[in-house]
Amino acid sequence: RPRDTWSPSKITDLFVEIFENKLKLTWTAPTENSGLSALSPVAGYYVGYSTVPIENFAGNSNLWWSYANKIVINYASKPGEKEVYVTPPIFMYNTTYYIAIRSYDDAEIPNISDVSDIISIYTKFKDDTIPREVLGLRGSLNSDATKLTISWSRVEKNTDGSVCVDLAEYRIYRSEALSGGYVLRDIVPSTTQQLSWTEPQDIRGKIYYYYVTAVDIYGNESDKVMILKIADDINIIFFYKDDYFTNIYVPYEQKKLLYKDMNEYTEDIKIEFIRDVYDENRQVLRAFSLVAKRGSDLKPVNNFVFEKPVRLAFTIPSERNVAVFWYNGLEWINLGGELDIYFKTISINTTRLGKYTIKLTVRSNSFEIIAIQPDKIFTPNNDGWNDFFEIIYDNPKNATVVGRIFDIKGRFVADMKKGYSDNSLIWDGKDSNGNLQPGGVYIYQIEVFGSESKTISGTCVIAR
Repeated sequence: RPRDTWSPSKITDLFVEIFENKLKLTWTAPTENSGLSALSPVAGYYVGYSTVPIENFAGNSNLWWSYANKIVINYASKPGEKEVYVTPPIFMYNTTYYIAIRSYDDAEIPNISDVSDIISIYTKFKDDTIPREVLGLRGSLNSDATKLTISWSRVEKNTDGSVCVDLAEYRIYRSEALSGGYVLRDIVPSTTQQLSWTEPQDIRGKIYYYYVTAVDIYGNESDKVMILKIADDINIIFFYKDDYFTNIYVPYEQKKLLYKDMNEYTEDIKIEFIRDVYDENRQVLRAFSLVAKRGSDLKPVNNFVFEKPVRLAFTIPSERNVAVFWYNGLEWINLGGELDIYFKTISINTTRLGKYTIKLTVRSNSFEIIAIQPDKIFTPNNDGWNDFFEIIYDNPKNATVVGRIFDIKGRFVADMKKGYSDNSLIWDGKDSNGNLQPGGVYIYQIEVFGSESKTISGTCVIAR
């Protein structure tokens, strides 16, 4: 066929708009400039884009085009039809781009049209990615407890793990009740070097609850996961989503486990409640896994244990006979629990995270041993498995409970210590001087006195 040296028509109706995190281009497919167009119709397009305006090239569109980045489109519709092209997500946020287009035909040596009008567009993409929760939330009171200053760690990632490059601010909320009524107190720009805020009001004699969220430039606001309770002292609360009463209540004296500049993990710690709905049924009213996670990558922290018991509470559907059960890796252990009829919760004091359920059960009316773990034999060798002999009891009348260990000849060995929860006693296999005891059979004696009186004895076995 005759050689075609005619370029396609210049595109004159290019339109560019934001489409999610991409650009959407529309225009009319052009025709050839001569009667030979039927020999070499339009075959495709080049899209040019740059952050440099044409004014920097003295208004010369060809010079601008030579500098611009290119995208090749290897298809074309019939002349006069509407073309639509969505770019890859290659454009930076909050940047002005200059866009133009040229068509080329399918001649042996392709002819290229003139540069279209150059369109400018500001890439304020709609971003639905939410920043991660604020961790490292802490508070400090001045000497006379009238002023509170709270601080927190910088949020660096979004919930999908991507780097949060568009963070705008942190919002501080306050309420007089844990369960709701939080109002915005102030906003701290994300560019602030020292992330802290001081309550301007005198808080003496007040009870306040505070949390902080992270917000990006598009208004996406992080979830809340940590709350500071400010009263005569400071306490930290982690909770399940918007169920404020399913929570773990950490005294501030144990704060060093949670903050990266104080703990052995060099990570801020998040305590997460994960609802195990598939484990729930008519008998199991609630099921949760409590997991400690590293703030940087949200990977679980293995063997996380509080130094002293913290209060763990769960919302229950009704004030029925229920108890908290904890899974020790082999079986479910009945931990009992204190019922709060007004708030419809059941709570325990424990040092352990892990799997918990709220089950229907028959509650005791008087002191009763409800679980012993391991059943008889334990191996106190610090391997992390069955290192303690533990007795868990129900104590509805709040009687005083003490435990003692004797050898098989009845000689006193040691007092039992407070266990992993307030309603438990443990023995570590040592005498009162801290000396490991030899393998064999030992007698435990649990004495209950005060609001009720009874003595319960049994045996346990150290295996060496």
